[in-house]
Amino acid sequence: MPLQLIPLDDDRFDEWRLRTRARLIALRQESGILRAGDAIADADAFLEQLLPEGRDSETSSILRIVDGGRDVGTLWMLATGGMLHLVDLAFAVIPDQQLSDDLLDALTTMARSNGVERVSLSLYAPDAAGHAFIDGRGFRCASIRMILEPLPTRESAGRESGAPVLLRPMTEDRFATFAAASEAAFAADLVASGRYSDVD
Repeated sequence: MPLQLIPLDDDRFDEWRLRTRARLIALRQESGILRAGDAIADADAFLEQLLPEGRDSETSSILRIVDGGRDVGTLWMLATGGMLHLVDLAFAVIPDQQLSDDLLDALTTMARSNGVERVSLSLYAPDAAGHAFIDGRGFRCASIRMILEPLPTRESAGRESGAPVLLRPMTEDRFATFAAASEAAFAADLVASGRYSDVD
């Protein structure tokens, strides 16, 4: 039996939402993007924004991925502006090449039948199953969510709490140094993420 994408039954929605919430929180925490309560608040806001009416939210589709008669994962997607966006692709196991190929074929067929020209997928660095699905299948990185470290407190920076903070325009010489250092640090972060290799 070929791979099928089957709409999630109404009576499975609450269980799916709980699992997806836990998954989104864990991915945010494991990737280092958000920590503890921030990851929980962000995941809850994300679910509320994209599923305002719960199972009946018109903008979202939640599908079961069924391969050979067994459930192998779920797919939460949105179709907007000529793009099919895979909000969350949750595999029960890391997909092998055949499963990945079959899923991409099913998604491509679905996209084309709905006049969609591009498929995008949100991924976190620790999502091994998601990376196994996209690797070698023509996907390219469109954007990366960067992690910003918290600013130091005035006390840790050696300033008294009442001392003013002065902002001054950056000089051209200082900007050249700043830009080169920022570019090098960003490239190092991309290599460290595992999505790019270090080439000259």
